Amino acid sequence: MYAIIHPIPAFDSKAGTEINFTWSGNQIQKVRCIIKDNENGMTVYDNTVETMKEKYLLPADSGLLNGKLYLAYITVFDINDTESDIQDIGTQFWCFTAPAFQLSI
Repeated sequence: MYAIIHPIPAFDSKAGTEINFTWSGNQIQKVRCIIKDNENGMTVYDNTVETMKEKYLLPADSGLLNGKLYLAYITVFDINDTESDIQDIGTQFWCFTAPAFQLSI
């Protein structure tokens, strides 16, 4: 059994984002997020946090770069500290610089 990651909209890597997923197993105790560079498959982020929610808050200081395509994977640790299976295929997402808008009158 594995977590099902919802689509991840493009975001500015300097702002971070929230990765939502669905889990149908035992109560969640920890969530692990793994991010890989889509170009070379290298892991660029791997962290586990204690939470009971079906979301992972990816921080702004995660080391991701704007203008790149990444793959996200989520595993869940249940109340027995058993880690779920990892997805066969990661969920793709882009990081882009957020546009700055100015109004000149």
